[in-house]
Amino acid sequence: MFALRRSRSPVPGFDGRIEAERVALRRLASSDTSAIVHYVNDWDVAKQTASLPWPYPTATARDWLLLDAERWERDKEYVLAIEARDSGELIGALAAYMTLRTLSGTGRAEIGYWLGKPFWGRGLASEAVGAFLGFCARDLLLTRLHAYVFADNVASGRVLEKCGFTIGRILARSYPSRGGRRLVHRYARSLP
Repeated sequence: MFALRRSRSPVPGFDGRIEAERVALRRLASSDTSAIVHYVNDWDVAKQTASLPWPYPTATARDWLLLDAERWERDKEYVLAIEARDSGELIGALAAYMTLRTLSGTGRAEIGYWLGKPFWGRGLASEAVGAFLGFCARDLLLTRLHAYVFADNVASGRVLEKCGFTIGRILARSYPSRGGRRLVHRYARSLP
């Protein structure tokens, strides 16, 4: 196993864990490597993400995890593991991606998430995204979030709609690792 570099919490007041009914959100750990590799290597999971490499080797997961503390410290990307509360197992991940506009003070960010296929269809993604919204508003001080969902990913669109997001635009974007140009729905939501 390898060790993740941990420093002071770059998010004042965040204790590193958010509890919901059936899931918890927490910082990533080196012990998550095998679960990440296992779930992301399922093409049904990977194909609905914009940039996860596929296949996804263990070395890629280790590299991604080693950069976690640096991403938090630079206010660039806040990734949290989605953990099943009953087992403590990592079942997915979600993130708020900061853009240059966010860094310049507009309070906006893009979110993304994935969930392991065995956990689909149970409302766990909606629960995780709902809990993540509170973190984005309270701890990251964001005022607006958006997400891009492939048009054929109806289930992910439903997750966002359950969490108060609405479709703002439908557009074609280039995703070379996912077959070229794809239609995407741009969802958005204001935070209280």
